[in-house]
Amino acid sequence: ALPSDLDAALALLDLLEFEQDWVAAQVVAERAAELQSDGRGRAELWAHAGRIAQQQLADEPRALGCFERALVEDPDDLQTQAMIGRIYWERQDAQEALPHLLSAAAGLSDPELAAELYVMAGEAADSLGNSESARKAYTAVLEFSPTHRRALDRAGQLAAQSEDWERVYELGAQLILHHEAQLGEPERADIYARMARSKLIEGESKAAIRLATKAFRLDERNVDVMRLQAEAHEAFGDAFEAAEWYKRAAPLLDVKERRDALVRAGTLLETSGDVARAASMLAEAQAVAPSDEKVAELLARARFALGDARGSGEAWAVTAETKTGRTQANLLMEAARPMLGVRGEGDRARQLLEQALHQTPTHAAAFQALRTRLAYEGDSAPLASLVERAAEAFSDDPDTQVDAPGGDRPQAARQLWSDAFEIHRDQARNPQGALRTLKRLMDASAD
Repeated sequence: ALPSDLDAALALLDLLEFEQDWVAAQVVAERAAELQSDGRGRAELWAHAGRIAQQQLADEPRALGCFERALVEDPDDLQTQAMIGRIYWERQDAQEALPHLLSAAAGLSDPELAAELYVMAGEAADSLGNSESARKAYTAVLEFSPTHRRALDRAGQLAAQSEDWERVYELGAQLILHHEAQLGEPERADIYARMARSKLIEGESKAAIRLATKAFRLDERNVDVMRLQAEAHEAFGDAFEAAEWYKRAAPLLDVKERRDALVRAGTLLETSGDVARAASMLAEAQAVAPSDEKVAELLARARFALGDARGSGEAWAVTAETKTGRTQANLLMEAARPMLGVRGEGDRARQLLEQALHQTPTHAAAFQALRTRLAYEGDSAPLASLVERAAEAFSDDPDTQVDAPGGDRPQAARQLWSDAFEIHRDQARNPQGALRTLKRLMDASAD
């Protein structure tokens, strides 16, 4: 039976510990804690019971229960607080570990132990995504141990996240100074890249290039370093070199970022006067993002500046193929526009206009452009057919109101039926067509 008297319990505890009967000793230590009337004494006994369970029995759950009972009795016991934090951290319960670790570390006078607990707290905060607590923990580590490798690295990363660029550079320099020999090449590359970013943000583009170059030599597959090189050279005013770095990074990026890198390269080259290389970059961007209208516009503009009317139009045509309806018709009109009136490109321009009107028969710009061309060429049968299709659409489709002059769809239909009648009668010499369209005109007028 367990003792009912505190003095007896303590005497039995001493005997059991002397005999190293740890199972019994742990039970008696808990009993003594229950019998103790003094709060602090009770806390000490619960902590003692916890140490037996932890160190002698490897019974972590029981140890944790004892330490928590001790902390209830004496909330200011930092050693117990630290022990609870350690156990929770070893159990990978960061949520429970973090407050205990921070509280214990903040109050302990032992700098080595405090630094150790702050490192655990920082790692716990990292695992929880609590960047503010992590930043405070790693900063505290550096107060006790200014060259602590893990703390320097994570504090630098967190400073970069919070855009404290002066601190980023300072921590990176300390990490390189004290630990360069122990760091792997990818780690050093990341550190130099953070330092380069710091200098770039501070307006020191030449220093940023120097540091980014060090980073790249250490890790030539690091796409973030490549983009950093591009940004640094751009800030330095070297558009050609910046464009090359954007192009080098592009294949390693996802689709959207690849598109953005190639567009940026093309834009830089165009503004610096190298339109041919700009067009080449933008063509690569369109291959990555064929449905992107902005890319089509930039590529069309660059090719037009080179005197390549067909290429300019085809840039729009590629994107048009990814669309439907009026959007496709609009893009096909843009594709035809640079070829209109250009020798040797008339057939392709006509084909594009016909495609646009197949999607939207009343598209105002495409209709007028194709009508003018057919009339100029004297191609009366296709001209009549073109006008009839537009008249039919105005007659039957309410959505065509947007194309009707003044928004008057019935009047637009009547005018086109009249035009079609005159084309059949006077140009195509087609009595049947003239009779058919005259009947439609009369029906429209009656309506």
